[in-house]
Amino acid sequence: MIKINVDGKSIEVEKGRILLEVLEENGFTIPTLCYHKDLSSYGSCRLCTVEVIKNGSSKFVTSCNYPIKGEMVVKTNSDEVMKIRKMLLELMLARCPNVKYIRELAKKMGVEKTRFPLQNENCLLCGLCVRVCNEIVGAHAINFSDRGLDKKVSTFFNMETDLCINCNE
Repeated sequence: MIKINVDGKSIEVEKGRILLEVLEENGFTIPTLCYHKDLSSYGSCRLCTVEVIKNGSSKFVTSCNYPIKGEMVVKTNSDEVMKIRKMLLELMLARCPNVKYIRELAKKMGVEKTRFPLQNENCLLCGLCVRVCNEIVGAHAINFSDRGLDKKVSTFFNMETDLCINCNE
């Protein structure tokens, strides 16, 4: 067992456990969009970012895919962590200004508007649908295509496919 300190609370945890799961089990509320306990960790939304301090060195990590390897101090809501989350929500709000859940989460975190140009998309590219299709449904009908600003979720070569079972995941 390894001892970690989270926001002043000492927690004993098994080596190799994922930090987000340990945090949630111990009553810490960490926002996430791309995480699901039944899927592989992806870390794309980055909302679960926390500050980890080991051996006097501090870094920001996505807790949904961060394995606990040794003693550390974790800060879940430091000023720096909150600043990062607010910036991420501001970017998400710019990309998907009409998605109710994003608006609610942004408002809850104190983000009322964005300084970035609105894109009016409905997809944050979190990868949940792709991972459900591949890992749970097993259809492998969709994936990410293109890169950068052109990145999107689509079928292979944007063609109709018999692989899709229209699960609406």
